[in-house]
Amino acid sequence: MRYIQTLARGISRQSIAKFRLKLFRPFLAQKYIDYDSEDFVEGLERIGILPGDPLFLMCSQDQIYLKTGKLVPVQSMLKDLMAYLGEESTVMALCFPVGRDQISAKKKIFNAKKTATESGMLAEILRRKKGSVRSLNPIFSAVSYGRKAHLFSDSHHLCPYPFGPLSPYYQMMSAGGKYLGIGVGFEAFTPCHMIEDHFKKRFKHTIYYEEPEEFTVQSSDGCEQQVSTFMRNPETFPKGGYDPIYYFNLLDISNSQTLTRSGVKLFTFKIQDFFDAAVHIYESKRVTVWDTGSLIFNLSKATKQLLRKALKS
Repeated sequence: MRYIQTLARGISRQSIAKFRLKLFRPFLAQKYIDYDSEDFVEGLERIGILPGDPLFLMCSQDQIYLKTGKLVPVQSMLKDLMAYLGEESTVMALCFPVGRDQISAKKKIFNAKKTATESGMLAEILRRKKGSVRSLNPIFSAVSYGRKAHLFSDSHHLCPYPFGPLSPYYQMMSAGGKYLGIGVGFEAFTPCHMIEDHFKKRFKHTIYYEEPEEFTVQSSDGCEQQVSTFMRNPETFPKGGYDPIYYFNLLDISNSQTLTRSGVKLFTFKIQDFFDAAVHIYESKRVTVWDTGSLIFNLSKATKQLLRKALKS
């Protein structure tokens, strides 16, 4: 029931956004300029992205379109980003494979070189880029490009925890990496699941099956090898309590965001800052991202707010 309600809310928000876009398209065309390289780079500078920064990227062309009525040229934007960051930087994106259900059921073999990604256009462009390195986790792979691409991606398959210490996400964090949301905010920050794999079986929610699953995968050179990874258990996986925006607001994290003249939202924070704050709130209050949308948590939150008001009056 909670899943259906969440899905209905999501559909409703999309419907409202599409209606708003249709209604205000002429106004939006006047409000926002077409994508402009200089405008984009100025936005990066405003939020503190520096040349050489390692960046974990999430980009939603759909969200930008629903806001502005304009299609952003993702390939040009990525080119501008890489030119600004310079040769010392490394960028990373999710590269979850198309057909994950079939791969999970072992009806299809994950091929790091040939299997396309379901993680968006920017990730697919990175995947196809000469010199990019895709990690070998068959379900939760990432793609890295730049100076530290091999360092970030090469060890993913050596740890059964997909967001654990050997994952690209953890390697990016350890290198001082920042999250850059393009058109999106914290709600798209998938590496938040590093917290689950940090605590492993001490985590209060049961995320995975008891034992990792073994898969045959093909590396970029065409060689087959066996990779073990924990798989999410749909019977015990937490449902209905996921509210990443509220969770982020509970954490003591410095972040920066801006809106470019072309209507592109840019959002950033240091990944290590998130990790430290999320570990602290779990150890001190046992709060996770999976709690913050639940009925019990929100009733507790409302009660505390009423008590605060009563004490002030």
